[in-house]
Parts: sequence; structure tokens; C-alpha cells
Amino acid sequence: GRGATKAKSSGSGRQPLCVLRDYEYIGRLGETGLEGEVWKVRHKETDKIYACKIFELNIPKYKILIEAECIRKMGELNVSPKLIKVMDHCIIMEMVNGVVLAEYIKQNNTYDEAIIHNLLEIANALIESNIKYNDLNVRYNMMFDKDKNKLFLINFGLLLTDEKQNEYKQKGLNDKEITYIFNSINSFLKKSKII
Repeated sequence: GRGATKAKSSGSGRQPLCVLRDYEYIGRLGETGLEGEVWKVRHKETDKIYACKIFELNIPKYKILIEAECIRKMGELNVSPKLIKVMDHCIIMEMVNGVVLAEYIKQNNTYDEAIIHNLLEIANALIESNIKYNDLNVRYNMMFDKDKNKLFLINFGLLLTDEKQNEYKQKGLNDKEITYIFNSINSFLKKSKII
């Protein structure tokens, strides 16, 4: 696909699963998940820092579309990083600068009023968007952004939208159709001045 290709492993150390033309890898963020891993990247032209989720090559593209759509919706509601770009097996999103909620609670020894408000805001956004979340585990799925003084949903692999999943499965989309949808999402993001 345009923008991403499979990376060649040098055999020493963990390598990203794909090569991005417009971005430079800075380092891996967190642990490798069930469907892939997240890397800190720098956009070569603008110098902006982003998070890039790179999916394992065996992950069906319709699942990537579902996740991208959920991130877009949650980002618009300001409860997750904003979606920047979606490509074959990669999603670029805003970088959250902070610690997972469990670490924040450990450091501060409390749930403060702002955290409780943010948790309710996230729950309401999920309900409003008809998105089911299988596990709102504070250890890995939410991060407190120190710069924005706000809690964000950060782990999207457990998001489910039955409607979208069934729609994409039933359509049996081929790679060309999925690329068209990727391009449509990216076009929407550009028009919205998100990228």
C-alpha cells in the first residue's frame, strides 16, 4: 500500500513491522500487544511527534478500519488521541505524553475529582458512539496526559462496533476497496484540518 511497506529485520533487536516513508521511528512505546505494537514516530517534514500503531500482517484489514473509525470518533469527542492517518497495517495518531492511569494513581495515591470526571466522560463517549469496550482496565487502557491534564483512552484493540464489523465482513471487501476507504478517511481528516 501507499505509505507503508514491510520492514526488513536486521536480526538484531526488535524492528518495526513496516517502513513509513514520511515518518522516522524514534522508539517503541510499551509492550507488544495482541495485534501489533505502538511506536513513537516523527513526521519528517513537520517534525511533529506521533504514535503509530503497526498491526501484525495477519490482522484483517477490516479490523484496522474498525479501529481507525473508533479512534476517529473518540478523538472527535476528545477522549482519545486524534486520528492523524490510516494506512495499510498502520494507524498514526496524536502522541499522549504521560503515564498509564494505574501509574498516575500510584504516584498521586488517589483518584482525584478530575480523573473521576474524565472516566465518566470516556464512558459517556463510548455509550454515545455505540462503541462497546471489552475491558476498561486502568493498567493499560487509559493514560493521563501531563501536558493536557486529561485522561485519554489509549488501547483500541478491544473496541467493538458490531454494526461496522458486520458491515465490513458482509461486504467481503478486497484490498482495493479497503484502500479506497483508507483514502476517504484521510481525505476527511484533511478537510477537518486534523492533518
